[in-house]
This record gives sequence, C-alpha cells and structure tokens, in this order.
Amino acid sequence: MSKRIHLSLRVTDLAASTRFYSELLGAPPDLVRADHVKWRVDSPPLNLAISPAATAAVDHLGIENSEVTELDSYLERFGERSDAVAEAQAQCCYARSDKLWVRSPDALSWELFQTHQAETDDTGDAAKPQSAATAPAPVTQPGRPGGGCC
Repeated sequence: MSKRIHLSLRVTDLAASTRFYSELLGAPPDLVRADHVKWRVDSPPLNLAISPAATAAVDHLGIENSEVTELDSYLERFGERSDAVAEAQAQCCYARSDKLWVRSPDALSWELFQTHQAETDDTGDAAKPQSAATAPAPVTQPGRPGGGCC
C-alpha cells in the first residue's frame, strides 16, 4: 500500500509556475495541458497539480491511494458526515478515479482518491504530452467541495 499527498494549486502564471515546480521537484511534469499541469514524484511522495487563476491559492488538498481498501476505510470513517461527497469513476483532470471529498473544521477541501486509469484526454484516450497551444479545452465539474475538477 502506498499513499501520495496531493496538492492542487491555483497559479497566476502557469508557464512560470511550471518552470518553478519542475526545478523544485527536480523533474518535468507528467502531464501538461493549457489548463492543468501535473507532477507525480516519488521523493517526496507527491501528486502536485497546478491550474491557472486570477489569484494564487490552494484549491484543495488530498491523499492519492494505491489500494481500493484505503478508500473503503475513508468511507467507513467519513461516509456519514453531511459534507462527505463520494464519486465513483469520476472523469476529472484527464484521469478516471473513485473519490471521497470531505472538509476540515476550517473548511479546507480534502480529496481522498484512487485513480484507476492513467491520465486521459477529454475523449478517454490515453494522454499524450501536449504543448499549451494544442491542449484541449478544460473539463469542469462544478459543485465539488474542491471548487472544480482536479
């Protein structure tokens, strides 16, 4: 079983932030789209996603899980909460995942998830690295505690 911390950040300059986080993590991004850039690194175990916005902010936090039993454990602990939102086979941010969203006492959104399919484009095909100029339009899913798709 392995877990990876997930951070979803809103940034004001996607290109500059992509360069900064690539340098910080010592690795190029695993996925580049016009509206979304993602790194999955092993040291530290991190899934970092950045998306453009008018104001920089933490969009949400999360824990990526490699085992479905981990999600079952979260559902047992958080499933009865009125703010818990479960999603099965959610197509979001170029990936298909099972998710549970909860809010901390300070209203920070946490996404607990397991990804079943590697990053995909909006048609469900396996993602191929793209430049920002050829990337598809963003896929948005309003109403999530995290404020959108990640």
